[in-house]
Amino acid sequence: MTKGFIYIIVLFSYFINYSQFSIKTEYDYLKLINFQKDKKLIKSSVINSEIAANNIILENNEELTANFYNELSKSFYIAKEYEKSFYYQILQRIIFTNNNISTNSKERFYDCGLKINLSSNEVAEFWKKTSLIKLPKSKNNQILLSIKLGTQLFSKKLTNQIFDLGLLLKKQDFTMPQWYKDWAYLTTIQLKEKYKSQYINYNTSNKLFERLSNKDKIKLLSKSINYYTKKHAFKNAKQLKNIYKKQHLSFWRKNDLLIKSVVTYYHRFI
Repeated sequence: MTKGFIYIIVLFSYFINYSQFSIKTEYDYLKLINFQKDKKLIKSSVINSEIAANNIILENNEELTANFYNELSKSFYIAKEYEKSFYYQILQRIIFTNNNISTNSKERFYDCGLKINLSSNEVAEFWKKTSLIKLPKSKNNQILLSIKLGTQLFSKKLTNQIFDLGLLLKKQDFTMPQWYKDWAYLTTIQLKEKYKSQYINYNTSNKLFERLSNKDKIKLLSKSINYYTKKHAFKNAKQLKNIYKKQHLSFWRKNDLLIKSVVTYYHRFI
């Protein structure tokens, strides 16, 4: 065995041990601040903990990582950020399954769900979908399920977490389903969360604009053109306007198209 090969093994072992130490340190710190129940301290600390959560999601030390995610959920619960508390429980239950944690955190899971305006039946359905017998086998598909359930909560507060998980899968050349592409597009053009359910279909591979009714397509095209014009993405705006022109437009929509063209022209000079 060459010295170079031995060096690589030692270096690899060091990074593994350092990673585990980092998770343990973050976990112990979360336990401490959660015990103190200092909301200001928690809110200032969880920013770094969320970064750590994204970095360790592919870790194999499932028990330690499960405990870390559970403590992070507790932190958000104490800070009354119930959407994030609920979502980190979803992530823990799907990706880092732990029966003891599930038993001890069920009350928090249901309480968070009700506090973010889910019905009792809806909370029960989320609990069922994250149960061990329902989970996919591969880590990537577990992450995808976590993303899917996150998008079904229709919460703006979860946008960054969902985008980060999607980016993680893309870096591994994972093929993202059409519903994720639709969610990402609707989020990019800043469509309000309460309207997304009208446009996202989790059971089709058809592209968004190809499957919408004429009425919905016109609404979404109009919203998209406005967004790209404001962002000075004139090429995108022009392409969408060309599609917009081909729709069955009412008198008011035709006037709207004229206004959009004037606005686009004006924005080129400011």
